[in-house]
Amino acid sequence: MNQILAWARRNLFYIIYYAVAIPLLIVCLNWNDTRWRNLDWQIARLVTLLLLMVVPAGYQIWKKKASILSVALWALVMLFNIGMLARRDFVKYKNNICQDKFGPEFNVRRQRMGIPTIPPGWQNNARYGEDDAFWSGKEGVNGHEGKTIVFSSDCVLDFERDDYRIEPSNGLSRSISIIVRYAKGKGRDTISFQYSPGARTITRQQADSIFAAEKIQKDY
Repeated sequence: MNQILAWARRNLFYIIYYAVAIPLLIVCLNWNDTRWRNLDWQIARLVTLLLLMVVPAGYQIWKKKASILSVALWALVMLFNIGMLARRDFVKYKNNICQDKFGPEFNVRRQRMGIPTIPPGWQNNARYGEDDAFWSGKEGVNGHEGKTIVFSSDCVLDFERDDYRIEPSNGLSRSISIIVRYAKGKGRDTISFQYSPGARTITRQQADSIFAAEKIQKDY
């Protein structure tokens, strides 16, 4: 028993450190989607990781258990890893902002352009940090079933594709896709319509006629 107590006194710092560090690491590594989307949580995570690195390094120098040079080299390696992690997290967070930017709040511009909007109640099913978004409503119903949005790394919109499900005919699945390609610079945005099966290009008037015949409400 005396040996155990003596060992505990000698290593009290490490006992306390790991008792605190392990739960904090578990929280930092088990990051859910809500926390990814919160900048305050992102900053708290990085600060926590930095403190978990700085505290033992400072203790080693204070107790003269390691040279300043060796601790400095170890700290540089850890800082590099944390810096890479921070950069990756920032890119993901930035992509998340872009997902929100081109979500329902972008519907005003879509209405001006005469292209499909994101209906109320739809959810973005893209994972956090991806450079696209996929909005969808109820599955398996005729009509507007999904919108795919793709943007560049600098948060510039590239294109959108809206898919409309049509009642199958003669056992064949049918759909209409409305594709919007956003121009760069002073170019003009383009809107095209495709009918499947066959991925055949059709006009807006032909798409309107099909929607009317199938009793599908337009949202553009």
